[in-house]
Formats: sequence, C-alpha cells, structure tokens
Amino acid sequence: MKLTIDYFKLLYNVAKEEDPTCINGEFYITSKEELLDKVVRPMHQFKNNRSMDIIWEGEGLYHIWHNKGKFQILNSIQIFEKITKMNHKIYLGDEVEIKKAIEEEFKNINLNYLYLVWEVDQIAQLTGKYRDLILLDSHYSNRVLTDSEVFELLEFSNPDAHNYRVYEIRELEPEDLAEYFRQKDLAHLIL
Repeated sequence: MKLTIDYFKLLYNVAKEEDPTCINGEFYITSKEELLDKVVRPMHQFKNNRSMDIIWEGEGLYHIWHNKGKFQILNSIQIFEKITKMNHKIYLGDEVEIKKAIEEEFKNINLNYLYLVWEVDQIAQLTGKYRDLILLDSHYSNRVLTDSEVFELLEFSNPDAHNYRVYEIRELEPEDLAEYFRQKDLAHLIL
C-alpha cells in the first residue's frame, strides 16, 4: 500500500492528537539527502549538536520526535505506530492486511463469529477525538447472534443502547478494527 501525502497527514494528525508535545515539524521528504539538508543540518545549529537518531524509511512525511530526552527524526507511520500502538495499514483500510488480521484472530478457534461489545465514550464523541470506543468484552460463536443475545451471554445487566454497541469483527470500520487490536493487546495490563 503506497501512502499518499493525505494518508501521511492523517496518521500524523492522529498521533499528534494523542501526544501533542512530542512531535514537531512536518517535512515532506523524497530522499535521504533532502532530509539531511532540510532537517538535520539546520537542527544541529540550534540544538548544540545533541544526538539525534534518523530513521530513514523512504519518501514520506517526516517529523522531529522528542521522546524521553532524545531527538529522533521519524516518518508519520513510525510515530503513529509508536504512539497509538496501532497497525497503520489496518487503520487506513488495507484490505489484504485486514483480511490477514481477521484470519489470524480465528486461526486456532473452530468458530465463525467474533462479537465485540464496546462502550461509547460520549465525551470523546462530542470532542471529535478519534478514540470514542472502549472495548469491554468479546464473545466467539458458531452462529449469528443479535445484540441482546450477546449481552445475555456476556451477562450484561441492563445494557443502555446509547452507551453500548455490539459489532461482529468483520463489521468494524478499519480504524475501529485497528483500535480493537490495540485494546486487545493492552487488555492484559488492565487489573
């Protein structure tokens, strides 16, 4: 999947929303020499030769990322994935990557459906933040289930239709699927 400048900017904006203090600058760069000329050499004049990691990933949108006292020059993809912990290809709707991720999810399970229960974060929705869903629970099934059946199987008492959503994994929008994998990977950290 070749990224356009618009895709790079979308990834940058999502990462910037998540951590606005660590990312500076926006430089569309086509070669490593251009990166050195536009970003690295001018930065060394102002930063008193502080060490700076440069990670060249080819043509794209690059930024200066300040993380734990260390300067790095990274492209939007790297920053997006480091900050959000999401796969950028799934987030941007790469059908091959989405199919592969869903197949992997069902790999060792002899069931056909995965239902996800999300809590809708009303404040995030009102403020326009991209993360407005919080994964609460999931349920595998061999048959199609209604929302009320999923709530009953997961023993949800009185689910408010305005605050909860049930989706089968294949129904998710790409950015919500990326969010599912991020939250699923972080679930073991929740006490």
